[in-house]
Amino acid sequence: VEYLVIAEAILLLSVVAYSLFDFRGFFIWPAASAIWKKSLLFGLPLILHILAGASLGQLDKLMIANMLDASALGVYAFINSIAGGVFFIFAVVNIVYEAKVYQLGISDEAEQLLKKMFKISMLSAAAVLLLANVSLPHILEWVDKQNYYDIQTILILSLAYLIYPLYLQANIRFSLKEKTQYIPMMTGTAAAANVVLNILLIPAYGIMGAAVSTLLAYVILVLLAQWTSRKI
Repeated sequence: VEYLVIAEAILLLSVVAYSLFDFRGFFIWPAASAIWKKSLLFGLPLILHILAGASLGQLDKLMIANMLDASALGVYAFINSIAGGVFFIFAVVNIVYEAKVYQLGISDEAEQLLKKMFKISMLSAAAVLLLANVSLPHILEWVDKQNYYDIQTILILSLAYLIYPLYLQANIRFSLKEKTQYIPMMTGTAAAANVVLNILLIPAYGIMGAAVSTLLAYVILVLLAQWTSRKI
């Protein structure tokens, strides 16, 4: 595992270095210090948001590894990967619609497009999750891996990830209004709640406790993000 992590890190750094070199002509370095300051104030919270979001998605696995056993971690990681596959759908939908929203700016048309983006994300993710929940037991039975299926855990995680587009919607509003400093506050609060809930629920309910913790953390994230993005 250590060698795999090291190899992935080296590969990632190599790709980044090559990309920076190959596309160096596309970078325009502003001369005015005010632009640097504004860019830093806009972009730094997004970096903190990524760190908090990564902890929200990975700390549960670390805590399962410490509180339970390797077999429970394997089952949870597998189910989490299946349910989390919908994030690829969200990424594609965002790529298609997000730039159009930014072009429209703060307007009723932008809000309508955000609603359309949310509906497409939800319907696409719901269809994929339904297919996964229906087909997975049969596939695992066919390969004699029935122990990798936990219907309660996968349904809870499916619901948790299904509401995530509501956060993405709010996230775009923060960027449109240039109020990105609120974003890491949302993800940081949700990540902290996830840790506390994991400590309380994993020892009592196992991997289902971790799934419930994730669901409640995403509910907190969505409620805070939606409320704040509409108030600022």
